[in-house]
Amino acid sequence: MSQNISKNLALAALECGALSLNTKNPFRWASGYFMPVYNDNRLLLGSANNRKLVSQGLAELCKEIKPDLISGCATAGIAPALGLADLLSLPFGYVRSQAKEHGRKQLVEGAAVEGKKVVVVEDLISTGGSSLKVVEILREAKAEVLTCISIFSYGFSKASDAFQQANCPTASILSLNQLLEAAHEIGTVSQDEIESIKLWQQKPFEWGEINGFSAEGKNKA
Repeated sequence: MSQNISKNLALAALECGALSLNTKNPFRWASGYFMPVYNDNRLLLGSANNRKLVSQGLAELCKEIKPDLISGCATAGIAPALGLADLLSLPFGYVRSQAKEHGRKQLVEGAAVEGKKVVVVEDLISTGGSSLKVVEILREAKAEVLTCISIFSYGFSKASDAFQQANCPTASILSLNQLLEAAHEIGTVSQDEIESIKLWQQKPFEWGEINGFSAEGKNKA
């Protein structure tokens, strides 16, 4: 992956708020846990330049392979997957989070995937569970999944272990370390905050308690 693309994406994400860092007032995730990093890649969609940057980065991630089709993960992975498919002039589809209750009740939408070599596109890889569910659905539909790529990854060991166990390669345009380097360069985080976030990466679900924030959403400090 080009360091320029990764750095430019990190700076763009920090500027538009797609990625936010805060160890003093961490973000409460849907799980109820407090985390010092929050990602909303949908905010990148507002800028044509950022969309192009994402598409270029994703294209570079899969330049060594030759997919027949690009498949997005619903819902946040659909837009970047479509951008990549357009850039590579490839068929596009996406996988629903659950089947429709009417019509043909499909999980896989868009171009037919049976017998196709597919690249799965996700906006974010956290623990890897939802992304690997898409991989499993595509495999059940008789597609050959070449890799699962994303805009950003937290770099949790749980995710890397899960992808390895599923025999599915994975890669991201932007890693947490690259994000922290860019944030430090522009003065968004201090070295102490960087060390705290790196500890969070190792123990994401214990970090809040260690720093005085309970999973129920109450500051113990």
